[in-house]
Amino acid sequence: MVNGGCGYSHLPEGEKEGREGGREDTLTVERARELRREQTDAERKLWSGLRNRQIDGWKFKRQVPKGAYLVDFCCADATDH
Repeated sequence: MVNGGCGYSHLPEGEKEGREGGREDTLTVERARELRREQTDAERKLWSGLRNRQIDGWKFKRQVPKGAYLVDFCCADATDH
């Protein structure tokens, strides 16, 4: 699903983004790591062009927790403003 220019992957039922550093955070981080390891060919190709500030020095991140979702790709510099 694409929302607001970012691709979102909904977390499996029962997993929530937590802010307390507890089990919910651990599940979110584990799921993000799993998604980074199991990229599709299209995600791998896109990431190779986004990483290491290759686009006008903008920093991009992948699999970033946002609420009950993991954002597939997001411009970290743009969200800081």
